[in-house]
Amino acid sequence: MSKYSDKERPQLAVNTSLHASSTTLPTEKSPGSLESSQTIIVDFDDTFLHPHAWPNSRRWSILILTVIITTLANISTTIVVPSLDVISAELNMDPISEGPLVMSSYVLTLAFGPLLVAPFSELWGRVPLMQAGNIVYMGFNLACGFATSRAQLLAFRVLAGLGSGATPVVGIGMISDMFPTEKRGQSLAVLNMAFILATPIGAIVGGFTTSSASWRWDFYSTSIASAVLIALSFFIYKESYPPVLLSRKKKQLLKANGPSAGDLKTPYDDEHPTIAALYYKTLIRPLYFLVTQPIIQLLGLYVSFAYGMTYLIFGSFPALWEGRYHETKTVASLHFIAPGIGYFSGIMIGMFFADRTYRKLQRNSDEKKPEFRLPLLVISSTFIPGSLIWYGWSAEARAHWVIPTIAICFLMCGCTILFQCVTAYSIDTFHIYAASASGALFFVRGLCAFTFPLFGPTMYKNIGFGWGNTLLGLLALAIGVPVPLILWKYGPRLRQRSVYAMSS
Repeated sequence: MSKYSDKERPQLAVNTSLHASSTTLPTEKSPGSLESSQTIIVDFDDTFLHPHAWPNSRRWSILILTVIITTLANISTTIVVPSLDVISAELNMDPISEGPLVMSSYVLTLAFGPLLVAPFSELWGRVPLMQAGNIVYMGFNLACGFATSRAQLLAFRVLAGLGSGATPVVGIGMISDMFPTEKRGQSLAVLNMAFILATPIGAIVGGFTTSSASWRWDFYSTSIASAVLIALSFFIYKESYPPVLLSRKKKQLLKANGPSAGDLKTPYDDEHPTIAALYYKTLIRPLYFLVTQPIIQLLGLYVSFAYGMTYLIFGSFPALWEGRYHETKTVASLHFIAPGIGYFSGIMIGMFFADRTYRKLQRNSDEKKPEFRLPLLVISSTFIPGSLIWYGWSAEARAHWVIPTIAICFLMCGCTILFQCVTAYSIDTFHIYAASASGALFFVRGLCAFTFPLFGPTMYKNIGFGWGNTLLGLLALAIGVPVPLILWKYGPRLRQRSVYAMSS
């Protein structure tokens, strides 16, 4: 267990430098003595590497496996969308009020999972929490395939979502552990591919599964794939959280040298830790961030609206393509390719421009600031509102299917840029507490992803696709334009006032 202070020390970056060796603090004893009165700082060195210095093969193999597992977990959100009417009919569910719960209940606990899991990853390490979450997801996702009532299906979906929430948020923490700031944009873009690939793959697979076999294979197939990935993870994953790694090194030194090891400390050791205080602070940290950190509040407002809006749009696809355009279920599911194209475009923009923009602004100002992640966020602030209005009125007019489909591509491209910028900004700001910061953001965005699809069908039924999406577009404009401007101007000041945020 790692015992470290919740207040981030200003000299932390120096203490955890890649080649810092164990250092003996000055005492009255001789420098060569290892008396118990000496204090030795246990740190990374040439033989015990910081994760930033790991070989690229190790870092990228961990990242790619995390992307695949995250993709599979998120496939479970949309894979049931084409099957909702069939599931509702078989399990005697109301297709309007209860059918959407099959999707949104999973998304809801996908939000609660990070809130519970992220803090424990800062106590016990990244890998144990990811493994446990993946096993929980696999077990209850498989149980969904055997459900015989709506109560069973919804309960199993809730528990599966709780487990699947581990990998995305802990994966973000691992990126913070393994990649330095100036190289983080590319790795985040790769991780975000999980969310991009999941949406179209899930819906398309679900459409064909419902047409050719049974909706239960939505759960059987994903559980089988999950079992294979869990087996691989036992060979590929390596612990990456610096406080846990140094705690293990400290225990090894104590075991090897006994009392002669001296008074060993890591840069993360708490001055007067107690188990109760450690658990208390760690468990409430994501909620504490939501209540006390203006940066998290602003980022959470923007990202949660965008995330909820995307699920509202996905939930409206059957009503649009099957109801208004009279397409078959299989053909309608192919329209989920459009979000995939938009997501992929946003990923490419983030991959090629995020780090370049950051490094250019860094050279011009001769300093590193999380605010250098914000210029691309301004682009998303213009993409999203315009695309929503375009999509809404073209769908309302029953224009050729290509026109609303292109609008969806632009919309999801803007959302992808937004998600990447928000994630990178929160990691650069909160650094060692990146998992807790991400857990707080996952929580609020998951709540919106749960609630938005519930009122979406009623909204479109009462005011139509045109005015419904115009309302969403105006809200996106009202939220999206001020947030990056406020953070650009006041972000440094807000970080300086936070004991959790990295100083610029």
